[in-house]
Amino acid sequence: MWNKIKKHKYEAILVVVLLAAIFLRFTGIKPGFHPFHNDEGTIRSEAIRFIKNNNFEPYHLEYPALPNYINYFAYKLIFIPLGWIKYFALNSNKILDGLITFPLGKDVYNRIFQLEILGYQDKNVLFWERWVTAFFGVGVVLASYLVGKKLFGKTVGLISAILVCVNYRQVLNSHFGLPDIYNAFFFLLSFWAVLFLREKVNFWRSFLCGVFLGFYLSTKYQIFSFVTLLFVYFEQSLRNYKLKDKISSLFNPYFIVVPIISLLVFLFLNLYLFINLETAVSQLSYLSLKNRAGIMQLMYYPYSYLFKIGIGRVTSFLIIAGILLGFLEERWKLVLLLSAIVPFFYFFTFFSSGGVYTRNFVSVIPFLLILAAYAISKIASFKPRKIFTSAAYIVLAVLVWENLANSLIVVKEYSKPWNFELIADWIKKEIPKGSTIAGHSSVPVPGDMVRITYDRWPWLYFSLEEFQEVGAQYAIANFDQIDSDFYWWMGPLENWNKPVAVMRQSYTALTIDELTDFGVHQEINPWQAPESNFVVAKVPYYSLVSREKVETFSYDKNQPLSTWKSEPIKVEGWSGFDIEYLMKMDPHEPNYKDGLIFIKFYLDKEGALKGENHLAVRLSARDDKPGKWVNKNLLGKVPQGSVYGVLGFMTSNPNAAVYFLDKVELYKAVVLEDLGGVKVRKIKIDENILFPNSHINL
Repeated sequence: MWNKIKKHKYEAILVVVLLAAIFLRFTGIKPGFHPFHNDEGTIRSEAIRFIKNNNFEPYHLEYPALPNYINYFAYKLIFIPLGWIKYFALNSNKILDGLITFPLGKDVYNRIFQLEILGYQDKNVLFWERWVTAFFGVGVVLASYLVGKKLFGKTVGLISAILVCVNYRQVLNSHFGLPDIYNAFFFLLSFWAVLFLREKVNFWRSFLCGVFLGFYLSTKYQIFSFVTLLFVYFEQSLRNYKLKDKISSLFNPYFIVVPIISLLVFLFLNLYLFINLETAVSQLSYLSLKNRAGIMQLMYYPYSYLFKIGIGRVTSFLIIAGILLGFLEERWKLVLLLSAIVPFFYFFTFFSSGGVYTRNFVSVIPFLLILAAYAISKIASFKPRKIFTSAAYIVLAVLVWENLANSLIVVKEYSKPWNFELIADWIKKEIPKGSTIAGHSSVPVPGDMVRITYDRWPWLYFSLEEFQEVGAQYAIANFDQIDSDFYWWMGPLENWNKPVAVMRQSYTALTIDELTDFGVHQEINPWQAPESNFVVAKVPYYSLVSREKVETFSYDKNQPLSTWKSEPIKVEGWSGFDIEYLMKMDPHEPNYKDGLIFIKFYLDKEGALKGENHLAVRLSARDDKPGKWVNKNLLGKVPQGSVYGVLGFMTSNPNAAVYFLDKVELYKAVVLEDLGGVKVRKIKIDENILFPNSHINL
């Protein structure tokens, strides 16, 4: 028995790796990520539309149709029959009692099919789609093994499978019904088919290669495997010594037939793309504009993301090592691998800005990990063999843990109930009926409570002072709605590192900083498992008992003001503060809301002078009365531990209106704080939640 295992050790290890891949990809599918992803519903909606309408005419043409058909057949042949079996098993007593009779009437059938099989609002289909994606996620692991083995041998194939199995982005995206995992699978499979054809050129292999290339083209309109085919095509010609044979090989019908077959497969699967050409052109044109095709600017951000998160720092260095070692020892195989990788990065990080959507790189990550696997295998072959083999095992263990730690968080967190359901239950139990809640539209505010719109643009309510003005008792932030203000740094020629210090000083970040000082409850996932994250705060109300003027700041009221801040003012021992100010917005800015006074509190003078690491911040309401001098107060308690304070003026919009200040007066005050008997606490938000590493951390 043991000898048989040793003889087939590669296969045995591969089985273990695939079992691990199944665990990492299928665990957490239900309940998983919340059901409100903007793009995720496209595939399942098309597949269900095919079933309900009894035709294959798609509505969305911005992505090819193959994932839709895969899901259609999975639903039709597996999930719907299982759904009916489950329904009849659970209702067997009703069948025996004659309450359910056969054949089912059309209305009864449609009702059961929609509510019991598909689920209310097709909820069951959400999980079907994700299970299908998870299945293909496991397929990506197997396909990585096949490609690595075909290029560099079994050892590289096995290490590639291990690295892809635990890769954070592969595990994360296997939990969503998006086309990226399908694309990764068919990218690998089509690349493998090209290598298979390279070994022996005949009709069968040409046909298989053409079919797989057609499938690949039908997942995301990508042609990167075709570049490898072109390299192999010319390689076959260069193998001949005589010029006549070189020219003859260029007209090898077995090569010429490959793109023809792939095109026919694509036409067959995407017939409606040409039938509805006008709609397709419109949708694809929008997609091209969205991704800024033709921008011709290098984007640093995707490389930074892959280095730090998508692949990992140590793994990235091993990939570079794999390229160097491959150049020294197996140059042509390296060229074939890079022929798929380099055009991919050219397209997504230079030709277009598509790389800002990091899920696009799910398709190419397995190819990069094959390079890392190659580097590890070469390390193990160095002499003295025992020492370097041990070193290779250690390196592999480091690479595995670098990604597995994040992948396990995905599995753990997606096995928990959805945050929006948890917050809905908490609101019903803990917030009194009839309360007024400032909440984003995605916050599940019950019908027996009053909702105040929580939104920055264009003139709605976004800070505690503004919530006070409209009588809100609680404020509930959904970070899905807030973090979109922090994507700007991901664009072309921007930052390698996330500019957290800069973003912390933005109006949106300061409002969250203030809000979390009055935290009551939170439902927040770690950033590795993106979800709708909620923070509940109690809106404080203040009343002034007494005050003593400390300082007056005067301005030329005819001189426009953009920003201003005071020197540090000692506030140690203060109970509260009162800031009285006179402000005017340019009269040519109707229906606009901006311009505010703030005070930041610091632990020491050095921090106050540098404007770094403030302890807390308090913000005034924004001005919304163009052309009028507005006299207002900002009243509050001085946070415990504060030693210095800095007053200032800022705008919430970089393209703000013109503002004028007449005077700002600061008072040391005795202030009463009313929290309605609710205990509050500071809620600390991970900077990777407030300032995502990618769009909604996906």
